[in-house]
Amino acid sequence: MEKIFQTINVVKIVVEDDDHILMGRKKTGIDEGTIVLPGGKVKEKEFSYHASARELFEETSLISGALELYHAGRMIKNYLSVNFEIYFVKFSDCLGKIEERDELTDLVFYHKKFLPLECVYKELYYMHQDLFDGNKYYFEIYAGKKKVNYNKKPLLLNNKVVYKKKYPKHS
Repeated sequence: MEKIFQTINVVKIVVEDDDHILMGRKKTGIDEGTIVLPGGKVKEKEFSYHASARELFEETSLISGALELYHAGRMIKNYLSVNFEIYFVKFSDCLGKIEERDELTDLVFYHKKFLPLECVYKELYYMHQDLFDGNKYYFEIYAGKKKVNYNKKPLLLNNKVVYKKKYPKHS
């Protein structure tokens, strides 16, 4: 049987509260039981910015404040190509109360320097220090069965976005 290479677009949201970030444990699906950032798939004809706000609400009940694109990248894992964008938002800019929903449980603020690395998904383990150093990056990750190859380059060059994204066409 021939395996089909699939491409998906996902967003992750870093909710910051001083030096802490909100994470939760996946209830089901791929990476079940690992600790992850809120986020998920971008729907067809949906902008990633809107997907970030939607996913944040679906997984935490928070209504986002101003989301800022901080990182982007591409990850190859098995027969899957994942284009991702990571948005940051300050907890103080969000509305609502954090509540567990269908996809995440144990929603907790973890200190950036003391993330539970033994419980996070493998790719976050490799990039976690770069996420919070104040710079914006474009990440390239190849996640093999035994090894992860990881590269990063600036997302911005002379205050212009280096990484180009094709936006969905709206009819």
